[in-house]
Amino acid sequence: MKRLLILILFVMIPKGLYAESCWITSISPLNFLYDLALTAPTDATGSITIMCDSRVLKVKISLDRGIYSMDYSARLMKHDTLNEFLRYNLFISADRNTVWGDGTGGSSTVVIDGWKNKSSTAIIYGRIFPNQNVSAGNYTDRVTVTIFP
Repeated sequence: MKRLLILILFVMIPKGLYAESCWITSISPLNFLYDLALTAPTDATGSITIMCDSRVLKVKISLDRGIYSMDYSARLMKHDTLNEFLRYNLFISADRNTVWGDGTGGSSTVVIDGWKNKSSTAIIYGRIFPNQNVSAGNYTDRVTVTIFP
């Protein structure tokens, strides 16, 4: 049985470079353990936590396609040393029906309440699609998170 350790990295931009009154305080990456023998998808969750320093705001969170994918139909993770890719995606809810993106190409953004001096968290729902013929090893992608208060 081959197992793959998967890590999806998120880019966090320092406070002051993007949102006037809200910022990302932490991002919990998704770690998958993908078994090539399984015929079912492999799911994992992560999170994005924000904080705001002013009134309550609706904060829109968008995710880009990652560094290897050309669209939101399937993001790609690359093997650390081989030129092999593993298809996966990130979703806005546990049913994993709506892709979390920037609102283009069939994707949607997530909106959460940003509270003054209080953390708010959005859950990232990830899925690796089954039946992929790839080599064992570590696969990664880097997804940029952007917030809009």
